[in-house]
This record gives sequence, C-alpha cells and structure tokens, in this order.
Amino acid sequence: MASALDPTLPIIDVQRVSLQFPLSSPIVATAVASNVLLLALASNRLLRFDLENPSDIDDIDLPLPATKIGTIRKLFLDPTGSHCLISTTLGEVFYLHSNGRVVKSLGRLRGVVVEAVGWNVEGPTQGTREIVVGGRDGGVWEVVVESGGGGGFMGKEERFVKRVWEAGEAVTGLWADLVGSRQQGTRRIVVASQGALRVWIGKGGRSGDTAGVFGKIFEGETPSVYEVERGDGYGGISSLAISPDAEGTGAGSDAAERAYAWLCAQGVYSGALLTQSTDLSALGRLMFHDSHMFPKSQLPPMQSSSGRNRTMQPPISSMILTQFHVLMLQEGRLTAVNRLDDTLVYNQEVFEPGQTILGLYADQQKNTYWLLTSAEIYEIVVTDEDRDVWKIMLKKGNYEAAQRYAHSAEEKDAVAAATGDHLIGQGKFAEAAIVLGKSSKPFEDVALGFIDQGEHDALRKYLLTKLAGYPKSFIMQRTLLVSWLTELYMAKLNQLDDTISTKAELAAGATASEMQKQLPVVRKEYQDFVTRNKADLDVKTIYEVIGAHGREEELLYFASVVNDFDYVLEYWVQRERWTEAMAVLKKQTSPEVFYKYSTVLMSHSAVDLIEVLMRQPSLDPKKIIPALLTYNRTIGSSVPLAQNQAIRYLSFCINHQVSTLPAVHNTLIALYASSASSDESALLSYLETQSAAHEHHYDADFALRLCIAHKRVASAVHVYCTMSQPSSAVDLALKYNEIEIAASVADRPGNDDILRKKL
Repeated sequence: MASALDPTLPIIDVQRVSLQFPLSSPIVATAVASNVLLLALASNRLLRFDLENPSDIDDIDLPLPATKIGTIRKLFLDPTGSHCLISTTLGEVFYLHSNGRVVKSLGRLRGVVVEAVGWNVEGPTQGTREIVVGGRDGGVWEVVVESGGGGGFMGKEERFVKRVWEAGEAVTGLWADLVGSRQQGTRRIVVASQGALRVWIGKGGRSGDTAGVFGKIFEGETPSVYEVERGDGYGGISSLAISPDAEGTGAGSDAAERAYAWLCAQGVYSGALLTQSTDLSALGRLMFHDSHMFPKSQLPPMQSSSGRNRTMQPPISSMILTQFHVLMLQEGRLTAVNRLDDTLVYNQEVFEPGQTILGLYADQQKNTYWLLTSAEIYEIVVTDEDRDVWKIMLKKGNYEAAQRYAHSAEEKDAVAAATGDHLIGQGKFAEAAIVLGKSSKPFEDVALGFIDQGEHDALRKYLLTKLAGYPKSFIMQRTLLVSWLTELYMAKLNQLDDTISTKAELAAGATASEMQKQLPVVRKEYQDFVTRNKADLDVKTIYEVIGAHGREEELLYFASVVNDFDYVLEYWVQRERWTEAMAVLKKQTSPEVFYKYSTVLMSHSAVDLIEVLMRQPSLDPKKIIPALLTYNRTIGSSVPLAQNQAIRYLSFCINHQVSTLPAVHNTLIALYASSASSDESALLSYLETQSAAHEHHYDADFALRLCIAHKRVASAVHVYCTMSQPSSAVDLALKYNEIEIAASVADRPGNDDILRKKL
C-alpha cells in the first residue's frame, strides 16, 4: 500500500505491469505471497518471480506431461511464499517449496480437485505443518507435507493425509487460526461452501495424533452456521477472502483483528474475524452477529453496448479484501466498496469484452493486490485507503476507533469535539473534559457548559488540559488559566473541608469519609499544579485568590514555591509560631532575611537562631548586633555567661571567623562588662588573649569606661596597662583596695626602677 497521504491521489488505481519478456503460452493460474509471484502457463510451466528483484525468475516444469496429469488449474501459495500446492484438471496435486525447483506429486491426494487451502498460521517451517485442503467434491482433508531444506522430501510422500469432514458441496474457502491467547491453544476453522459459511472453535489434537490436529475439532465441536438461499441464475461462484496483515505487523500477529468476506449467491457477506471473547466458544456466533451482507443488487448496473442497463447482470466472478475495501470483478469491470459502510469508491471497466480474466489476488503479508488475465498482469495500487475511516467510525459512534484513524490535525479535532459531546451526553463529564480540552471547540461554550451543569471538577480537568496544550509563548492565556484554576482548587478544598467538618451526606451519595480521602489527593494535585506552572502565576493575584478563601496551608505552599520566604516568615512571626519560622529560616541564604528577623527571633528562639547564624559566613556581624543587644537587655542579663547566646555568637565571629571589626569586639566587651555576674574572668581572658596576640581590635577608651563603670577592676587595670598608664592602673587598684593587683602592676618587668619605686 502506498504510504503517501495525498488526498488528491485515488484510493484505487489499476496499473499495467510490463513483463521483460513475452510469455510462451497463456497464463492459466497464479498466486502471490510475500513478494513471490507464481504464474502457471498453459504449457504446464511455472514461472516464479521475486517481486523485489523482477529479473530473478525460476522456470519450473511439472514432472509429467499434461496428457497424464492434466493442465494446471489452480495454485495455492502460503502467506510466507514458502509452500505451494498445485492442482491440475485431472485431479493431481503437486507440491513445490520456495527453496527448490523440484515439483513433487502428492499421491495420497490424487483425485482431489483442490478448491481451497487453509494454511497453518503458527509460522513458516521446512514443512507445511498441519493444513486443511478443500475439494470440489465437498471433502476437507488435513494434510502435513514435510520438505528438506533444498526443496526435496524427507520421505517418499506426504507425512499425513486424512479426510476430516464432508461439506456436501464444493468447499470454496478455508481459513485456520488461533483465537484467544496462544497459551489457551484454541483454534478456529472457517469453511466456506457455495451455500453456507461454517465456523468451528475448539482445542485441536496433538501433532501426530491419528485424529489429526484439526480432525479432533471437526469431530468434537459443533459449528456456527450462516446459510443463504442460492436463488435463480446463481452461477455457483463462491470464495472466501481474508484481509491482509495490518501494516507493521507480521504473519499471524495478534496486533489487529482481520476481516473476512464470503462471496455467495446473495452478494458479499463480511465482518470482523474476531479473535478475543470472554467465551471463545461463542466467537462464531459473534462473528455472524456483527457481519452484514452487501447485496450484489447494490452494485451499479452494467450496461450493454447500446448504453442500456443489461437485463441479466453478470455474477461477481472474483473477490478479495484490502484492509478496508472489498474488490469485486464482474466480467471486465472492477468495483471497490468500503466494507465498513458500503460506499462505492471505484467502479471502472478495466477490460474489453472477450478477454480471459483469471481473477483478483492479494499478497497477505505485503499488502499488494493483483489482477490477471491470460496475457497480462495488472497491479491494483491502494493509496491511503483509511483516509475516510475516521468519518465512518464517527457516524457509527465508535469514537475510539475514529480517533485512531484520524490523521490530520483537523480530523483529530473534529473527532475530539464529537467524542466530547457524546461523553457529556452520557454524563461522563471528566472524560469529556480531557477530550474537549484537546479540541478547538469554542472555549467559552465548553466552560459555560460545565458551569451550567455544576461540573466544577470537569471544568478543572478541562482547563488543565487546555493549559497543557498552550505553548509557553501564550503568556496571557496561560496566566488567566492558572488564576482561574487556582480559584477552582481553593473552592474544591473548601468544599471538602466543609463536608468533612459538618459530616454532611452529599447528594451524589458520597460521605464525609470519602471526602476525607479526597482532600489530600486534591491538595497534592494543587501543589503539583503550582510547582509545575509557577512561571505563569501572577503572584499578587494568586495571593488575593488564596487569601480570599482563607486557605492558610495553600497560601504558605504557594509563597514557598515562588520563593517568597519573606512572606512565609512574616506569616509565622505574626502568629508567634517560632518553630515554623525557624524551619523556614534554616533554608534561607539571603543575608537580608537574617537581618530583618534576627531581633524578634533572638527574643524567642535564640539558641536555634545562633546555630543558623553561625552557618552563614556571608553575614555582616555589625548588622546582627542590634538583635544581640536587644536579646542581652531582655534575656541575656538573666542567664549565665556560658549560656548567653549573644556572647556565643560574638565569640564565634572573633575566634572562628577572625573578625577584626571594632564594633564586634566592643560589643563583646560591653556584654561581658555589663553582665550581672561578679566574675570578670571571661572578660579578662578575652583582653589577655588580645594582648597576647598583639591585637587590640577594640576601642581602649570605650573598654576602660565600661570596665570602670561596672567595677571590673582587673579588666580596667589590664586596659590601663595596654595603654601604657601603669600609674593609673595602680591608682585604680588601690582605690578598690586591690593590693595584689596593684603590686602585680608595679612589679611588671617592663617598669624601670625609678617607676617601680614610685609605684
């Protein structure tokens, strides 16, 4: 099948194939499978073409002259092109393998005028496996032919031949396959005769059993039967056609169900060749229930040479199936009808009267179709034959199939709109919302429709689907949609909360407990929505929407998603929820946030705050000092120095961050000096450490004033000494009766004898 999707190309086109050489005698039979074309000539020669390499031709002769075996009348080629049965006019049956050129007589089938073969679908092998053969006398045989790799036979004759059923009239079509899963091992056999179509379903026998694989089914199962009246003028022409493999699948694939068509006295009876059912034994009845007859009277009448409709219309002489069409031949006219709705898609006189027409042929695996006369070969080119299937499925109400067969954006859109309307009519609003969200049906019509129905959940799904379909460049549309969706989420969450709190029974029968289960699901859906679409959110609008509904948790989640941690912190601080505030602060890295909230948090969660501040190397300690002083004034003065968090932080800045900022050092001195403790060892230790390191990053005058003001005599003496004022140091010590401190200053080695005597 051509793959081009050009609507100007005809679905059906008949093209003559030019042979590279003249035929020595007329064609009397043909078969095609897997790109292998077999032509039987009136001279009993076989020509085997590889259609992928047309110059590769095998010329094969039958082993005996026509006077003994008759002339070739029909060829039967399996779908893989590996096995061929040859039937002659004198009832001889021969076998030919694709790997060889030796034609072998099947002696145990001698006398059978073969009309149909049902091949084994379980895959190609060197042999045919079990197949069924139908004869003109009404007999059905199960046959197994074994072949060597070179086309020869492993034994002297076919391995198994058994007559397994009797039709009572000519068997005109056979099909055998597996139904259900392969593990179930259930087989189906379809037998077409001139007046009836029969379907058997059952477990087959084992290979090698005397009853046969198919014979067991014929013996033990009752067929489903569809019969027709033959009527006057019936020419006895009958056949069974099976649709080719679906594109992209192999032989025997379960990927797609096939169709069948039975040519009978009334016309063409066709339907799906169903393979799945909860009750496999009922598949035959189901097939017939869903099938329909295309009466031959519905074909356009053929006209005589005078231009008038012929009184007696000729019978359909040949029929095959494409994926979606039935091709029928009446004398020299080819007609194609869509099997889904019986519409006529092709009706042309292909041949002039008087030509010997062999019929129509299909390559089941390669999806190619052929029309042959005794002298010419034509290919029926089928292009984009499913182009209108979506319309047909839409009319039938098969919306899923319509969507599958819609190719263009316009087709898919039309299917989506119709499917959505259908689902709304069935009350399936949630499903309709998703489908309509992918269609171009007017937005306001769909949205207002859901609102009028009170289907706010469906409206939410519709808007979400629409949002997913808008590109990022649709900024305004996306912003409006996310704002509306936020409103819907808040309304839904409030509805659920109200139901839970009042333990109300809803009109639809849902209970508060069911609402309790829905609440976390909807909340999680909202959170995912905000996270996924945060780039489209208008922050001010969303704050207003969520705030208007009083949704505290959703408000905070939104603020976190948009990185508005200042809002979150402010929220918790205002409500004096210090643990929650600290949890947010721990995740921050912006110094400004710490500067802003350090004062209030030092007063209520000092230990945790200092832990966080000590992990922030980019902070400017000077900007933290106001918070430390506030803390020290309200809390720090009442706790031991070892637990004073302001001193802890300043000591960390000096000892670990090696801060040289005078403000840091001066503040530490101030906290030490103003401490309620009479022990000044910590202050003195700090001052001595500074001196030992030959560093004086503090303001000595400031330190001295504080030490004197708070009677930190030892520390003040140390500062006087660092200022090279030993006399002042001794005087201060003596003033407070600190004789030992005064003596230690006087005895310091840095003082000369005169000064020491003076001191």
